Amino acid sequence: MLVRVDGASRSLPEGLKDLGAGVIEVAGYRMLVEASVEMAEKVFGRRLDFLALANPTAVRFLVKALDELGLDLQESLEGVTIAAVGPATAEAAGSHFLVPDMVSTGHIADLAEALAKGACSP
Repeated sequence: MLVRVDGASRSLPEGLKDLGAGVIEVAGYRMLVEASVEMAEKVFGRRLDFLALANPTAVRFLVKALDELGLDLQESLEGVTIAAVGPATAEAAGSHFLVPDMVSTGHIADLAEALAKGACSP
C-alpha cells in the first residue's frame, strides 16, 4: 500500500510496478490552495529576492494561486531568483516556463546551502 498526497507524481508507483510490485495506491490527504487578495498582497506586495520551491506540488499550487488571483506568473516573478529542490521540482517549474536559477540534489538542506551560496555570490 502506498499512501500519499492526492495528485502526486506517478513515478514512484510506476517504478514499483516496473519492479514487479503489486501497488495499492491510497490518497491519504489532499492539499488545498486558498488564494486570497490578502495572500497576494503579503507575497507580491513587496520585492521578493528568492522563491524556494520545495516540491512539484508547491509549483502547481503557486501557479494555481496566481491564476485564481488573476496575476501573471512571469510578471509576478520577474527578477526573482528561483530555487528548486531536486530535478523533479525543476522540471515541474519548467513546465510552467519557470527556469530555476538553482537546483539542489533533492534535499531541503541542499537547497538551503545553495541559497546561502547564491546569496553570498558576487
